[in-house]
Amino acid sequence: MSMYPPMITATDLPQHALPTGAPSVSGKPQQTLLVNGCPAVLQASHHRATSSLSIYLPVPSGQEALRALWEKTLFSGSEGTKRFLEQATTRGINVASHMSGSRLLLNLDGPAGQEADLLRIAMSLLQPAAVDPNTFERNRQKLIQSAQTHLQNPATPLSSRMLQRLYGESHPCARTIEETLIDLQRLSLADVMGLHQQVMADPRNIRMAMVSALPPESQQGILNQGIQQSGWQGGRFGPFHPMNLFPPAQHNFVGRSEPILLANEATERAIVYRAWRAPAISDPDYPTFCVIRKLMENSSGLFFRRLRSDAGLVYSTEQQYSSVQSAAHYRFSAHIDGDKLAKGLDVLRSVTDEMIHQAVPASDLQRAKKQILFEAKIQTETPSQVNDFNSRWLGCDLAPLPMREFEALIQRVTPQDVRRVAARMFHPASGFEVTGITAPRAVLEKLPPGYAR
Repeated sequence: MSMYPPMITATDLPQHALPTGAPSVSGKPQQTLLVNGCPAVLQASHHRATSSLSIYLPVPSGQEALRALWEKTLFSGSEGTKRFLEQATTRGINVASHMSGSRLLLNLDGPAGQEADLLRIAMSLLQPAAVDPNTFERNRQKLIQSAQTHLQNPATPLSSRMLQRLYGESHPCARTIEETLIDLQRLSLADVMGLHQQVMADPRNIRMAMVSALPPESQQGILNQGIQQSGWQGGRFGPFHPMNLFPPAQHNFVGRSEPILLANEATERAIVYRAWRAPAISDPDYPTFCVIRKLMENSSGLFFRRLRSDAGLVYSTEQQYSSVQSAAHYRFSAHIDGDKLAKGLDVLRSVTDEMIHQAVPASDLQRAKKQILFEAKIQTETPSQVNDFNSRWLGCDLAPLPMREFEALIQRVTPQDVRRVAARMFHPASGFEVTGITAPRAVLEKLPPGYAR
């Protein structure tokens, strides 16, 4: 059972769940519903200089090309939109976007006292008066060129094959860059605007979050007034068709899968990927996973210390976590000289074995916890940072965890928890590991049998 509550929906609470004059709890996120049924999280901040508004838009599963074109259209669909954003910048309002979990996040930050302007700008972007077909075509061609460049990276086909092995070829997270390129070449402006109308048709499928010096009830009043003035009501853009965001992940292997070996004569060094299924943010083991990541990552973590500092096997290491609820995974990558590849794989295996079989020293555990909480603290000093901190939950349709509760969960992690969750992820019986290597054929042929196990 998840330790985090889901976001409330229109059937969970009456509208105006925070009536005017209700007491607010400074610093604690509060859930409510706006006048059009859009769920919102409102939070008061002790920082008096700035305010922040985030809007989470649903993205259909497996449609990276459509999402990218939609994002481009929202921000640069016409010269008028570009000028509008330039004017906002001169007033100290910054607008940005990126993916957060399974949603497209639109983020607006500005001076305190301009909360209504943040919403007005957002509504102007989300209800574009006109999109220039020529500008759309230029944006489409730029995305096509970017995808074609990405295809030249020797790591690209390896990454695609790994995700297909990890989740099954039909899973949205396993779509290849080639498929995305095909989509970019066929999608039209009508397709993009159709998606936009579909998303905006039902505000209940969108999430808003505001952090400001104002109390939550005042924030709600500003948002409700702005929504009413903009005319953004459910059904305005046409009938709503429910979207299947991300289906359950598929697994087509039992135990550890066979390694993926891709010969590529253009690579100077072997590129090594190893990926594991990981606890999702809604998983009770997520706080322990945060501690494991801190123990293993960065220049002081086990990966770098064992592979670089102790053995001199790699030039750098990189770790990534995908938080998509049904497809959360943790990935390690490194570039290793061909003559050191077998040794590097042995050391990589020893690192995960160490996490499973050896109790983490108390000093290392405390240091990891302190680093996590210090980073979280400095990431929640301004409204913009608070919204960014909350996005890890909101992007997965979960209510954000108050900082004190997050801190308590991290502090409760024990050495036994670390070993248990490490075994869940890294043990040979977990069934959740995929290894991929791309290197010149001669290097791959020299690997001893059973190296990946």
